[in-house]
Amino acid sequence: MKIIVADAFSPNGLEEMKAMGHQVTYEPKVVGDDFVKLMGDIKPVVLIVRSKKVTKEVIDADPKLEMVIRAGAGFDTIDVAHCSRKGIYVCNCPGKNSIAVAELTMGLMTAIDRRIPEGDKLLKEGKWAKASFADCIGLKGRTIGLLGIGNVGKEVAKRCLAFDMKVLAWDVFLTKETIESMGATKVETVEELAKESDILSIHVPAVKAVSYTHLRAHETSLHLVCRLLLEKKKKKKK
Repeated sequence: MKIIVADAFSPNGLEEMKAMGHQVTYEPKVVGDDFVKLMGDIKPVVLIVRSKKVTKEVIDADPKLEMVIRAGAGFDTIDVAHCSRKGIYVCNCPGKNSIAVAELTMGLMTAIDRRIPEGDKLLKEGKWAKASFADCIGLKGRTIGLLGIGNVGKEVAKRCLAFDMKVLAWDVFLTKETIESMGATKVETVEELAKESDILSIHVPAVKAVSYTHLRAHETSLHLVCRLLLEKKKKKKK
């Protein structure tokens, strides 16, 4: 079977597909008209992408295309409607990178609190400014608000609990009981989440149920988030 991998991909994964007898074409940098031409020339049965856009033109260039696989959680970069009209399957890999994203989230929170990027920059400039970082608060005892507690959010919650943090969560799909089983406390609105949290971490998919119906309804609340957190920061400095 012919397969095109049009984004950066694990060398081990590529070798596994080849070992199974598939003809794999690896073109991670292909874009635009060259992408369309590649599809027309190779005519793969399966197309694998990560963040690359799969447009109507890309899809129509290959009459043999049967499946588009997004090697990641979302599929908002793929013209799913056009694939459906042509009977082409669209697949994704939800949860595959959840732990990696959760670990990155924890790293970013720690880096912000401890001002690690700033300290690193100063050190590389030959400056030792230890005293200026003495006001770091730390993560223990602080409240994190999770806007979405799905595959990624639940992994973030697990790690935050290990840091002795209080976890609040707002989610479109999950019940209070399910959220509480993860060690978090459910809140009813985005505004409440913003008001009660020291840190806000957003983990929602780009689907209409979230992006439009719910987040649009809370648009004013989302605009309040930055203001609320800034006000808290100012109060702590006084």
